[in-house]
Amino acid sequence: PMPTLTEIDPIAKMLGNILAGEPVTHGALTLIPILAPLLAEPAWLTLTEAGDRVRVTEVSEAGSVPTPQVTNTADQPLLLLDGEELVGAKQNRILNMTVLVAAGATVAIPVSCVEQGRWAYRSRHFAAGDVALFASLRARKAAWVTRSVRAGRGHMADQGGIWDGVAVRVAAHGVASPTGAMRDFYGKYEQDLGAARQTLAPRLRQIGALVYVSGRWAGLDLLAGPGLFARAWPRLCAGYAADAIGRKAGNRLAPSPQAVLELIAACPAEPAPSIGLGTEYRLAGQQAHGAALVADDRVAHLMVFPDTPASRRGGE
Repeated sequence: PMPTLTEIDPIAKMLGNILAGEPVTHGALTLIPILAPLLAEPAWLTLTEAGDRVRVTEVSEAGSVPTPQVTNTADQPLLLLDGEELVGAKQNRILNMTVLVAAGATVAIPVSCVEQGRWAYRSRHFAAGDVALFASLRARKAAWVTRSVRAGRGHMADQGGIWDGVAVRVAAHGVASPTGAMRDFYGKYEQDLGAARQTLAPRLRQIGALVYVSGRWAGLDLLAGPGLFARAWPRLCAGYAADAIGRKAGNRLAPSPQAVLELIAACPAEPAPSIGLGTEYRLAGQQAHGAALVADDRVAHLMVFPDTPASRRGGE
């Protein structure tokens, strides 16, 4: 049988040390801060503060949708997060997995496109976007990628499914977007997102967020340290806030935060071929799925989503 998360040492240690804080609510969103006692902060960069020390480019002049290339010239590892947006080059993309790129290394990263109607250079390099994929679509993508890894096809998502997910959202909210870009949706709701980020700003010692939309558990993201979480959260928060736009608040949280954390601890996990540093585990439980990246004997990123009928479909 596959080991559960509590049987993987660094993950077990972290799950054993965390506390659920007091809920914070913004509209239909409820956030349970996940707090950790004093943790040593890893010296990792995120794309936003890496600036010119990191170059993300198309893999060649012709480009390749699923694999742009990242060169990290910084002297610290670079943490790229699942669902994070890369803007520019031939079309905007989002990451299909979390990758820790060693200092001085170049790796090809698996991505999906979130701008269906463009395949032309807008810039030679990708820039860091300030948002992540809608959390509900990131949840479906995680399931598609796990199936792809299992089938030996690498970290591929269902590109048609991603485009459909973006298109449905753009249309439902009457967003004008000539290239079907996820970015245009976020542009329209900039004020809402800003307000959500402000209300749900990280607390002291917060390393993760357990998020509910309209009272239903929507996902959990947990990072290696409070500094890292604070730097990554504005982008992840945007993905959750996007799912809450136009939704009504829920009174009761279901399942309870305690029940979600127990369900996560019992989730089976299998090692997957990681790209860059560390070991990746793909989670495949009956009630939850997602992935964890363990590097330097610590949990770089753990993301877990509820298993839904939508996450079981597609991905071929």
